[in-house]
Amino acid sequence: MRSFRFNVPSLLLLFAAIVIASCGGSNDGSPPSGQTTATVTGSVFAAPVVGASVVVLDSSGTTTIAGPVSTANDGTFSVTVPVSAFTSTMIISSSSGTFIDEATGAATPAKEMAAYVAGGGLSAGAAAHLDPSSTIIARLVRNHGKTHADAKAAFSAAFGYIPDLSTPPLNAPSSSATATQRLAALRAIAFSQLTK
Repeated sequence: MRSFRFNVPSLLLLFAAIVIASCGGSNDGSPPSGQTTATVTGSVFAAPVVGASVVVLDSSGTTTIAGPVSTANDGTFSVTVPVSAFTSTMIISSSSGTFIDEATGAATPAKEMAAYVAGGGLSAGAAAHLDPSSTIIARLVRNHGKTHADAKAAFSAAFGYIPDLSTPPLNAPSSSATATQRLAALRAIAFSQLTK
């Protein structure tokens, strides 16, 4: 009977080669070569906004690049965007839909929300969460002629933080919601009440 000896370094090298070969695309967030569309996910949140219509617009806010898609019961959406759009500035905008007002428990019509995304600010598979904070920054750019950097600086000077589009607001205190996600939800809910 013949005995086999394993050469551990050689096995590890072989395993690493198999793993690398089986991975598609690149690890920089760009889609695989030849792919013409990619998915962007996110949410619309004052509390979760159900049934909002979400579109991806060009930097002027007048031409639709992708969508419309509707938000689900938890406020989330998924939209397919042309790969060519990722290098350009985009505005992700929502309209209509309803959310449950935390103070009254009543179904409340949602106002327009938006997020301004500078060229290269999103990649394939990235997330963009729209809330009152992102909407203020988007309006400072679109309606008041500020640069994106100046709009973020003005927001930070007024409110003491800069919203992170990649953080999903989650207001359910559960093991799946991080402190950062709960804080994002609290801020969105507070702004929602302030706008009244």
